[in-house]
Amino acid sequence: MKLFNYRLNWGKNVIADNIANWRAVTANLPNKFSIAFAWIEAHMQSALATGRYVLGDGVFALVQVNRLRPLRRGRFENHRKYIDIQFSITGRERIFWTKPKPVKQLEAYNEEKDIEIFEVEDPLTMSSSILLEPGIFVILAPSDWYMSGIAPEGKPAEELEKSTTPEFIQKIVMKVAVD
Repeated sequence: MKLFNYRLNWGKNVIADNIANWRAVTANLPNKFSIAFAWIEAHMQSALATGRYVLGDGVFALVQVNRLRPLRRGRFENHRKYIDIQFSITGRERIFWTKPKPVKQLEAYNEEKDIEIFEVEDPLTMSSSILLEPGIFVILAPSDWYMSGIAPEGKPAEELEKSTTPEFIQKIVMKVAVD
């Protein structure tokens, strides 16, 4: 059974699942998805240095360590050239996502960085959320606006911002070219 038409219908729904299920999720997708997931699987237990890892065939990995922020500091972002596959190595974050909405664009599309930023009016009512934690991945298409790096437990903003022991997530963000 085909999950979706990769070129014409991608982005009908965000996909979130356990990494153990990646082969079933990608069974009808182009090989570059298998390249991306095989790399995650091979490196998810490794001590990876932060940075960019080029895999070829329109696929690269970004290994990141990000400080979690309060919901009020979030912004929706969107990409046009790449599909994101996000996977937590350590730590947990809440990712809010939505389809495009009529909200203010804060940063125009930057073709070099493949990103545009949008205002978040009320993410709790205008979006859904996914808890990204070790073992879980999420696939976000160019038609999915998302806000990542949000503290999962709804801690007060002041506590997160002034903490002497801030919370972080280490994750792999795979970039899979749309074309």
